[in-house]
Amino acid sequence: MGASDSANAPMLHEGSCCTYSACNGNVPFAMPIRDRYLFVCTNRRPDDAPRGSCAARGGEELLSALKAEVVAQGLLGDVRVCGTRCLDLCELGAVVLEEPTHKTHAAVTVEDVPRLVQQLREAVRS
Repeated sequence: MGASDSANAPMLHEGSCCTYSACNGNVPFAMPIRDRYLFVCTNRRPDDAPRGSCAARGGEELLSALKAEVVAQGLLGDVRVCGTRCLDLCELGAVVLEEPTHKTHAAVTVEDVPRLVQQLREAVRS
């Protein structure tokens, strides 16, 4: 999100502020609130790990594809895509956890991305 986008984003606590340490603690900001957060597991285990890993099942490529598709479908202010470490669902990878609905998307591939983001678009715009 660019600087101009954050000016129009909804605020976490209207009228309150925090300090952003990268700006020497002097710049107030409010954290934007999104309708949905997607946590994409990108955890990597050794290739011979019995449970496997989401990274080995395409989690890193999935993260990039989801970020690009959210932008392409105009959902940047509504949906935030974040990479995360292990979600403890390794056998189901690549895994995407959708919050605040607590919905888990399992065995997600890059080919699933347009459909998944379209479903999010319909949910947040309804």
